[in-house]
Amino acid sequence: MNSFCDVNEYNSRPRARRVESLRTYTWQHSGLCSLPPVMDRFMLILSLLLYFVPEPSVQQQCRTSSNVGGTECVLLTPYYSQYQWATCLTEDYIMRVSNQRHFCRDPSAVICWYQCMLEFHELDQGPVYNDCRCSPGETTTEAPTDNLPPHCYSPRGEDCSWYRECLERRYQCEGTDHGYAIEYAEKFCNLFSNNYNDFRIDGRSWVDGVRKCLQVVLVPSLRPWVMKTCEDIRRDAFNSHPRCYLTPGSGAPGICELSCA
Repeated sequence: MNSFCDVNEYNSRPRARRVESLRTYTWQHSGLCSLPPVMDRFMLILSLLLYFVPEPSVQQQCRTSSNVGGTECVLLTPYYSQYQWATCLTEDYIMRVSNQRHFCRDPSAVICWYQCMLEFHELDQGPVYNDCRCSPGETTTEAPTDNLPPHCYSPRGEDCSWYRECLERRYQCEGTDHGYAIEYAEKFCNLFSNNYNDFRIDGRSWVDGVRKCLQVVLVPSLRPWVMKTCEDIRRDAFNSHPRCYLTPGSGAPGICELSCA
């Protein structure tokens, strides 16, 4: 996957313009892009060419907060030759869940399509796999997602309500052998929140970061074309715990960086 840097003098963060909804951003530093000298001319020409490639018309349907969480079957030519599912999401969520590697194509956009092949398979061009493929005009029919509020798809992680309002609402697992959202996640999330003031400043930052991380990593399971069992949800959730504890993101320290004094 190749990306190029589009330097904006009014923004210290280089943006990767994309010829579909999103592309992978491979340079992590801020400021000007640093490329091998022999690549400078090639990358400049490529940047100019791609800059003038028109956006797919479907982009116009993902512009306002009322569209967040909406899903459509889209054709993002010329980078994919088949239709695939895409979800309208905030750039803030997309950046967090991809560890800063994926951005909205439009530098001014705060909401854009997040295509299935990039979200689930890290492929910004090429074939469309069966789990992402759809037919023109096809709509999702999973009733549980129709009633989910928009914040379910871009959790801010400021409280513990996401587990009950979103995850459990999508997958009714409470009372089964593989319950997670209520009997474990919400329970321990509230336990940390109730004792929040007992932590030092860095500890509070860690709690906030982990709370958000644990919710964000489970959002893909809410996609209407994704069907998982309660066992899948529980396994995926517990598998995410070590990563979120060690590197919660959002500027929060990892658990090994916390002071014990």
